[in-house]
Amino acid sequence: MKAAKLVLLITMVFSLTLAIRALPQQQQPAPPQVDDNRMEEAHGALFRAQDKAKEASRLTEAVAGALPRTGGSNVPIPRKNYVDEQIFGRIEKDGIPHSALSGDAEFSPKSVPRCDRSFAVGGSSS
Repeated sequence: MKAAKLVLLITMVFSLTLAIRALPQQQQPAPPQVDDNRMEEAHGALFRAQDKAKEASRLTEAVAGALPRTGGSNVPIPRKNYVDEQIFGRIEKDGIPHSALSGDAEFSPKSVPRCDRSFAVGGSSS
C-alpha cells in the first residue's frame, strides 16, 4: 500500500510539473532605456569639484557683516558636566571668542513659541 501511495504522489508531482511548464510564459518587460546624459545632469553637482568651505566662508562673512558688533567675552564659562567640559574646553583651546551668557528672560523669548513667551519668562499665562 505504501508503494502505491508513493507512486501516486510521484505521478501527481510529475503531472503538476508538466501542467505548469505547459502554461504560456509571461514576457518580462524590457527595462527602460537610461539616457546617460540625463543621469549626468541629475548628479552633476555631486561630482563637480566645489570648494564648499570657501562658499560657507563667503556666506558667513555676508551675514556677519549685517550683525551688530558685540565683541567676545573673556569671562570663563562655568562647566557643569562632561559635555560642557568638552565643548567649552575646545572653544578655549582654539581661542574662539564666545558671547556673554544669556539669562532666561533673554533666551526664552527666542526659543519658546510666541504663545508661551509670557509663561516661560515668569509672567501670567492668561
